[in-house]
Amino acid sequence: MKLLTCGLVLGLVLLVGAAVAEAATLTVDGSKDCYRAGDTLTLSGTGYTPAGLVDVTLEGEDLGVLTADSLGNISSPLQVGNLRGVSARTLEATDETNPALTASTEFLGSALQVTVAPRNGDAGRKLRVKASGFTTGTRLYAHVRRGSYRRNVFIGALSGRCGTLSVRRAVMPGSAPGGKYTVQFDTHRSYSRATQVWYRFTVTVTAPKPKPKPKPEPQPKTDCQGYSPCLPPGADVDCAGGSGDGPRYVQGPVYVTGSDPYDLDRDGDGVACES
Repeated sequence: MKLLTCGLVLGLVLLVGAAVAEAATLTVDGSKDCYRAGDTLTLSGTGYTPAGLVDVTLEGEDLGVLTADSLGNISSPLQVGNLRGVSARTLEATDETNPALTASTEFLGSALQVTVAPRNGDAGRKLRVKASGFTTGTRLYAHVRRGSYRRNVFIGALSGRCGTLSVRRAVMPGSAPGGKYTVQFDTHRSYSRATQVWYRFTVTVTAPKPKPKPKPEPQPKTDCQGYSPCLPPGADVDCAGGSGDGPRYVQGPVYVTGSDPYDLDRDGDGVACES
């Protein structure tokens, strides 16, 4: 009998074994410590009603029905369906004829996933990277691609049976130009499209802000004392070609709008050194 598909797919394999057990047992057989979507296990059970129907559930969700063989044994391949995070998944098989004949077993499963936060931000910013399900290696790498831009980044060492990681790492350098980048996470030092286990996402990088230009130093304001051209404070000033003894001289005309400390505009008409 073909089972309904819901997270796991069950196919019936009838077995010929020993005498019917007094109590039901259930085991999962496989070669991995941690399983991802698409991996295959084998569900085996004993002690059920011979030729009877056995209901199978995953975490309380109905997967379908198996038919026991003449000795009350069941066996079926399991294909792991979608998973969330890392967790122990419980399978239970219950005899329809005698519900007291029930047994359960567990397997460890993990989604293959990477979360990055924030997904948008300034170049060079450290991102929170969390990963799980990378069971084919011990080190996680990020391969950044955008047009001709290429960058390979070591993210961190994977730990545990399901290859997990949680770190803060700058995936993009501070000099990266702004735009949308594709980032592939896998357990290989170099990028390859042929990699079998990878997780890909896109991140938008804000272009680095240009450094502000330094402000020019303010120039000290010259006190011209109301003279034009400017006659800054200092030694006495006389009109060039006149009878004054300086020591500074100015070629007229000189326009006077201030207090006239050098007494150049003696007739008070606002113009000095006119001749």
